[in-house]
This record gives sequence, C-alpha cells and structure tokens, in this order.
Amino acid sequence: MSVKKDSALPSRILPPPPPEDNAKRALNHYGDVRREDGRISRKTGRDVQFATIVTRDFKAWMKDEAKRRGKRQCVLLEDMRAAYLKVQAEKVR
Repeated sequence: MSVKKDSALPSRILPPPPPEDNAKRALNHYGDVRREDGRISRKTGRDVQFATIVTRDFKAWMKDEAKRRGKRQCVLLEDMRAAYLKVQAEKVR
C-alpha cells in the first residue's frame, strides 16, 4: 500500500487552514467587552446574573426606559421590584 500525497487526500481529512490575521486577533480578544464596560471593576454588590426569556418588545422597552431614566437595567429592575412590593403591601392593609 502506497502513501498518497496531500493533494490526493480528501479535504475533510486535512486540518482547516490557519485563520487570517483579523480572525486571530478576534479570537485572542474574545470576551474583552466585559472588561471594557466597567461592570467587573465597579463594586455594586450585584454579582449574580439573572437571565430570563422575554419578548423582543419587553427587552426593547427595558433598554429604552433605562436609557431614558439614565439608569442601568439592573437598577431599573430593582426599582420595579420595590414598586411591586409597595403595591402588594398596600393591598394587604
């Protein structure tokens, strides 16, 4: 049995070509966005992520409302919780 040359081998056996320079740079800096926006460096006491599935309209509303009020979305969510608890406490009385 003779060994076949690389050109005779099917392409799926060969390793993928090396990525271009731009792709290499993108892979090397993957995740840098989190460091740039200051969430990690800021000490807010908020260290638990809260992920939930919502409609596109609700997500857009949350983002727009937070921007309109000049607050972060987490602060807006905490304000919404406080308002809900206040309304519930008034119903109990």
